[in-house]
Amino acid sequence: MGDWLSQFHNTASPAVLYTNAAVGAAILWAKLGKKGRQVYALSDLVEIVVPIHFPRTRKLVEVVVFLALGTYITVEVFGPSTGGQAFAAGLGWTGLASK
Repeated sequence: MGDWLSQFHNTASPAVLYTNAAVGAAILWAKLGKKGRQVYALSDLVEIVVPIHFPRTRKLVEVVVFLALGTYITVEVFGPSTGGQAFAAGLGWTGLASK
């Protein structure tokens, strides 16, 4: 039993870090999205780039860019070393970036 639990505290590979950060960001994004929240500056930028005639495309582009940018920022700025840290950082930065 101890070996299984210790895996959560071992240093993770970059693939695991990026995946966990993306999952954390996606979970909080989904939760906040239900309340109609937007991301500072990113939502406005997507509205400029994607024509108003494509509301679904706007939302999809916003989510994809948000997750890609958020995952990169989470791993490179916060520097998590375990999967759990990456997941928590993904959740945390997403909450700070939304309005």
